[in-house]
Amino acid sequence: MKTFQSVDYLLFPYEVDDFEEREGDYIYHHLDGELRLIFQDQTVLYFSWINRPMTYSIGWSQKPHFNEGALSPYNMSNSAFWKPFVGQPITFEHFDKTHQVVKLFCSYAELFLSSQYEDGMFSGDCVRVSPTNPDAVSSAEPD
Repeated sequence: MKTFQSVDYLLFPYEVDDFEEREGDYIYHHLDGELRLIFQDQTVLYFSWINRPMTYSIGWSQKPHFNEGALSPYNMSNSAFWKPFVGQPITFEHFDKTHQVVKLFCSYAELFLSSQYEDGMFSGDCVRVSPTNPDAVSSAEPD
């Protein structure tokens, strides 16, 4: 377990203005780029959609998933979603067999990262950050 220090959303230029404008209104965060988590021991992990074990899964790596300079950092450490994790040891794991959801949690908070489009469909080339289990939300929505 590593102690969480900060998070940056690494956004494409077309995402930044809309994100800054609506940040407080989101029930989930949606980005086409990736997340960069930094831990107190200076370990850095990048979370994004990947193509293993199946196309458009969610995963992590110690290296960025996108070319240098393609994305701009937007620090989210003080947002309502991430602030409870700062300074806390966190754990993360795939929440399902198809690797569509990663659950991050500490002793009193949890977040879910999913490769899920804004309409709720999984296997997306994007990342959704949500304080609620996206599978439960998706299954509760009418067809």
